[in-house]
Amino acid sequence: MQTEEVSVYDIKTGDRILHFGLVLLVDREFSQTNHRVDDGGPTMATAALITNWDEGAGVDNLAEVDEEGNRRWVIQSNGRGRWTRILNDN
Repeated sequence: MQTEEVSVYDIKTGDRILHFGLVLLVDREFSQTNHRVDDGGPTMATAALITNWDEGAGVDNLAEVDEEGNRRWVIQSNGRGRWTRILNDN
């Protein structure tokens, strides 16, 4: 699997993010939170779809469940945070 480290500002709809063994599909737009803005920039957040839930990542009590029964994980940070974007599965 090839990955790259990116800021929350670089994540786009359709990206897959690797986090705590979870593969998160960003299928919703990011929105700015009400956190104080500092030199890290505004805090952005979205609830991404967990695509490998059945593989048992061990976070069952922390994942949100949406109105359709899908498990979701919140991606949230300002420009200081780094996220691992999956480039391909090779």
